[in-house]
Amino acid sequence: MRFAIRDPFVLEEDMPHKVWRLSCSCSGDVGMGVGPTSRPCSGPACSRCGEPTVFSYWARDSIERMDLYQRVHGLKPLGPHLRLADAVFRGLRESCDACRSTGFVGTEHWAECPHCEGTGGAWKADEEHLVAAYCLLLHRYAEAAAPGALSAVGIGLGGLPPGIEPR
Repeated sequence: MRFAIRDPFVLEEDMPHKVWRLSCSCSGDVGMGVGPTSRPCSGPACSRCGEPTVFSYWARDSIERMDLYQRVHGLKPLGPHLRLADAVFRGLRESCDACRSTGFVGTEHWAECPHCEGTGGAWKADEEHLVAAYCLLLHRYAEAAAPGALSAVGIGLGGLPPGIEPR
């Protein structure tokens, strides 16, 4: 289930984009200090030796990542609540092995991962733990709830749970 509306004016082929990795033993750019296979690159070939790059994974741009955050967490993707949200939700989701946590499968053409519904993972905490996490977060940052969004367990986040007053 999606909680955010995608912009209808963004062309489908713009989302997501391919990330490539170097296939040679060069580090690509001098002085980067990273290994040859650990650094994503955008060019069709290594800037030092000309060796072609290799497809690594599909990635979202920053707007798509914000949309995914709102879809998964039911919270606004920007704001002062993010530090607490990161702490409260840390360890409550597990990564999807089928898509290597990218949310996408395929090499030539992308598709949302059927195992995680394109989110890159799944909630592993029980409903009681998630409800407590949302109550804690929304008690401190009532404005963190995305308009009309639902939490991972279907709690309406448009307002605070009964009995909780905004700070």
